[in-house]
Amino acid sequence: MAPILRIEGLNAGYGRLRVLFDISFSVDEREILAIVGPNGSGKSTLLKSIFGLTNIYSGKVIFNGEDITGIKPHIIARKGLVYLPQVENVFSKLTVRENLLMAGYKLPKQELKQKIESVLELLPVLRKYMDNKAFQLSGGERQMLALAMALMGEPKLIMLDEPSTGLAPKISNYIFERIKKLRDMGITVLIVEQNAMKALKMADRALLLAAGKKIFEGECNALLSRKDLVKLYLGLEVSPSKAAEASA
Repeated sequence: MAPILRIEGLNAGYGRLRVLFDISFSVDEREILAIVGPNGSGKSTLLKSIFGLTNIYSGKVIFNGEDITGIKPHIIARKGLVYLPQVENVFSKLTVRENLLMAGYKLPKQELKQKIESVLELLPVLRKYMDNKAFQLSGGERQMLALAMALMGEPKLIMLDEPSTGLAPKISNYIFERIKKLRDMGITVLIVEQNAMKALKMADRALLLAAGKKIFEGECNALLSRKDLVKLYLGLEVSPSKAAEASA
């Protein structure tokens, strides 16, 4: 089976500033790939490049068998690839209900109603806030709303940029539990996460970046077993028990 996403020799950045250098990797369907690395390693730029938000100097982005390199973001989204940035990912002056209606505006009325209900089954916390403005929600609730909006478009692949930033541990854990359920729904996930251990415990495979270059690609437990890499690039001291827990 061909991977749902394949990146080939990607060199990208902003204007004349090159941030990514010859990045290649692939992601299979129903897989969670954790993209980890130190600050400034190009993790967020990689997601933006896949979604058509940077300058791509060379290389290819192949999604679902189609070359989408350089295609405009709104067209990429229609193909089933969704990007959730860390901030400004909801319409703050609209209610939760209005945000969901906006996200599913292309669906027929009855199908739209059913889709909202199925999204709320995954994220039931939002039910009691349907008439609240998005700016009235907590950080965690806004992240849930952003995820709900992404799901309204029935995506094949979702890219999440630092979904747990600034959240209390309890809320962060809840968000990560929901992300794992996306895989059960048949959705592929790319997640950039500064809390590397949390991401590696959840994901199937890992991609380690540093200074815009790929340092490692493979199973999470294989990365955690590389004490030299995790200490140098992630600042982690990993015991054998923690590595085993991540691979469970």
